[in-house]
Amino acid sequence: MRTEVTQENLPLLIPGKIAGMTKILCDKLHLNAIDCLKMIYKSKTYHQLEQEDSKCWHYGPVALCEMIEEEIE
Repeated sequence: MRTEVTQENLPLLIPGKIAGMTKILCDKLHLNAIDCLKMIYKSKTYHQLEQEDSKCWHYGPVALCEMIEEEIE
């Protein structure tokens, strides 16, 4: 059975992406998890991730972290 991703069920995918992104950013930027989570939730990337029509939910944590790093450069 295949389930279509919609704006209504998209929130089910986000926590796993955020967990992976937090781990990557903590390791890469040498920050604690709270600071990384704040960075993620304040980012344009996160706001795109929340919107199904942006299709950012297709990206894995590595690609999403690269997008955030481009924002902070």
